[in-house]
Amino acid sequence: MAQRAKELMEQLETDAVGILDARLTEEEKIQVRSRGIPVLFYSTAGIRDFHKKWYREALFVVLRAVINEPTHELGYKFFTNTHWSHPITGAKEGFYAFLTLNPPEAAGRRRDDVLPR
Repeated sequence: MAQRAKELMEQLETDAVGILDARLTEEEKIQVRSRGIPVLFYSTAGIRDFHKKWYREALFVVLRAVINEPTHELGYKFFTNTHWSHPITGAKEGFYAFLTLNPPEAAGRRRDDVLPR
């Protein structure tokens, strides 16, 4: 489990850093590197409904440990906590699914009008 979590985080880090390096100015990169990048990691029904609570909790302990591990190989620090990484309810899962399928742009609004910058 720990090895798979590490592989997942390495891929996340590589993908995120690629996006950050392509879109941020040098000044913004310095700010992000100094502050770090919060990671929100939620699981849905597959993990939420898993009958062994100890396994579900252990999974998130491992994921949080890997995310918070100070690698700095690519220049950015990722971090999370118990509030940002946990199983979510079916209601929250439905809410996030709704937002995914109905982004602000679909309603004729720009993302900048809806989301704070």
